[in-house]
Amino acid sequence: MKVVGHQIHRYRRWFGALACSQATRLAAGAGVHLQLQASCGRRGFGDAAPWPGFGSGSSLKTITAQLEAAAEQLHGQELSEVMEIDDAVGELKLPSEGRHALELALLDLLAQEQERPLHELLGDGNRERIPVHRLIHDEEDAQRAAAAGASCVKLKLGASSLSEDLDRVRRIRRRVPAKLRLRIDVNGRWDLATAQEAERRLRPYAVEWLEQPLSNGDLGQLARFRSGSQIPIAVDECVRRLSDVDCIAAQQAADVVVIKPMFVGGLMAARAIYWRARDRKLRAIITHSLESCVGQAAAIQLAASLAGSLEVCGLAPHPPNAGSRATGAFVTVPRCAGLGAIPERPSGSPAKRERYTL
Repeated sequence: MKVVGHQIHRYRRWFGALACSQATRLAAGAGVHLQLQASCGRRGFGDAAPWPGFGSGSSLKTITAQLEAAAEQLHGQELSEVMEIDDAVGELKLPSEGRHALELALLDLLAQEQERPLHELLGDGNRERIPVHRLIHDEEDAQRAAAAGASCVKLKLGASSLSEDLDRVRRIRRRVPAKLRLRIDVNGRWDLATAQEAERRLRPYAVEWLEQPLSNGDLGQLARFRSGSQIPIAVDECVRRLSDVDCIAAQQAADVVVIKPMFVGGLMAARAIYWRARDRKLRAIITHSLESCVGQAAAIQLAASLAGSLEVCGLAPHPPNAGSRATGAFVTVPRCAGLGAIPERPSGSPAKRERYTL
């Protein structure tokens, strides 16, 4: 496989009713698609989409410039093995989002060349579908998810007062079956006192876990909070490299590791973090980061590559009506050669609203 050309196109994220600040919407409102072209004419796609507080902390402008230079350096190179791709991308010292895009586009090309789904390049897993949770905002969302067959939902808290958040949880639990699993993600919006009060008051509502409850990355404080919590604790923003998993396990700071390939530097880095977490007796799940269909498909391919039992992952399409691969409690793994997703870009448009075609 020889790379002979590339293009980079900007796209806009779709937020819908997602609870996040206007500053976040402005800072995380766009990403870029990388298209690599091989000498045989095939095209491979990658996705880079930064988000404040996650990943490298680099701006989209910086990531794009570095990705442009890195893709240029790959012109003319022959890459025929997964480890050759890992070595070539690693030498370029890209921020995590740029590495994700470049590695993904190369893996997409290699899988197409070998006429295999991308997940078969990565590991021994060979799943036809992935169990997924549904992102909800209120009791109406929860009811729709349950009616569609979802087994697990995820609710974002912390943007409102604690009393308002608890009232929302109470209404949701009253309106959905008791067997529907409820995960809560705080995105680091609580201080320690608020988190402790919230945990005590959430105990009656069968919460599967609290994700990133505290507003700082102090694992010692998180470990102290976890020691008094009856609800398991998940971490997300704290996980960026292998050594982070070792620190989390050593300090007993969490029960669950949430892995976003975009922010840890690509699919191969995410696989290594997943297996390190499992080795350290931590639960682990794969989620996307609300990027385009390209990045979302990559996370699905990663989850499909993982052998053994698999937790319910955060891989339902976003926007929720995107494509037809999500049914009930599962998302279907693409079986075609390569990644299984192609971004649509109107001709002549400098930037577009992603038209998700998983």
